Amino acid sequence: MSAPTVVFHGVSDRSLTLLETDKVKLLVPFMTGTRSAAQAGKLCGISAKRMLYWVNKFLEHGLVMQMGHEPSTHAALYRAVSSSFIVKDLDVYFIEQHIEQQFDPLWDTFKAGLKQVAKQESVTWDLHISLDEQATVVRRFVPSETPVDHPLKTNVREVNTWAYLPLRRQEVKNLRRELDELLEKYVRLAQEAHSEEVSVMLLHLGMIPSDGIE
Repeated sequence: MSAPTVVFHGVSDRSLTLLETDKVKLLVPFMTGTRSAAQAGKLCGISAKRMLYWVNKFLEHGLVMQMGHEPSTHAALYRAVSSSFIVKDLDVYFIEQHIEQQFDPLWDTFKAGLKQVAKQESVTWDLHISLDEQATVVRRFVPSETPVDHPLKTNVREVNTWAYLPLRRQEVKNLRRELDELLEKYVRLAQEAHSEEVSVMLLHLGMIPSDGIE
């Protein structure tokens, strides 16, 4: 069975700020059904008054329309004009801005987590500098109380590994597929019901061509 055709509703770049990650979440209740401001606010965890402010913004930009009134309370009902929107022909500047707005907070959270783990593990650290089997310089911070010849243990609470890998096209495709499959596996596991204690992990899988990056 083929997937249903998605029909995008075109909107002006003037509406772009209302479709950013934090704002579009407030539009989602109206994209999935007809609701009052109070009903949508409850779903989003904000007051009806606050939601009505954003409903008026959505109306002003043509993202929602009024669909009558709720019979029992006479509250106005609204619905998004579409469940899919498109803003065409954006300058690459908007992509750069989106990357910063979307990912900078996550990188800040990730770095704060690394610092917290380091503080919990030791108050003083040694910096080891050596060469690996390929004569590549390896820099590694190790808790000062660890003997120099002691094998390093992997910290089960955090992983922060970077690598430049010269890969052929098929190897890149294979790596991408394997990473996707790995993520899907643990997303499924995270959704399973169980009674054990859990830790919420911030996971990032990413790779980019590094050739020519300025």
